[in-house]
Amino acid sequence: MRHRIGVAVVMQALVMITAGGFIVGKERVDECSGSVTIIQSGRQHLKILSSTPILKLSKKQPVLVRVEGNCCWTVHSRKKFKGFKTFVRSQGELKLSRKLIRSIASTDCSNLPQLYIAGGGWMVVGVVVLVALLLSAVFLSLKRKKTVKNYESDLSGETDQLAGT
Repeated sequence: MRHRIGVAVVMQALVMITAGGFIVGKERVDECSGSVTIIQSGRQHLKILSSTPILKLSKKQPVLVRVEGNCCWTVHSRKKFKGFKTFVRSQGELKLSRKLIRSIASTDCSNLPQLYIAGGGWMVVGVVVLVALLLSAVFLSLKRKKTVKNYESDLSGETDQLAGT
């Protein structure tokens, strides 16, 4: 019996010693690693791994841009990173007009403009609910006033009839 208790205590001690601790991993690297592939007429035309100031593309064919990796890219409508910018943040395929692609720059993702659509989460929901409650309270108040006014006018009409008889 003592032998079993001793083994149980040793096993529990080993579990407690090995269970506690930390797993130390490599630090996260935010470096850009990816590419942009430009496809025209169903075949790969160009694979871009870094910023490219001048692109020569066929003017008659539509362009499909395939983004791979964790990089963010800025597609410019003029050479040397000038003109209208199209920001590409995530992987996938993007159909663009051939007029919009004359140069492509690798961009730091934290420098891309932020667009918040219906942001605010619970705060927006709370404000919408509050406005709805306020509007319903005003509507009910106006309805009650109208009902009371109609009731009073009905009562005054009946008292006039009773007084007249």
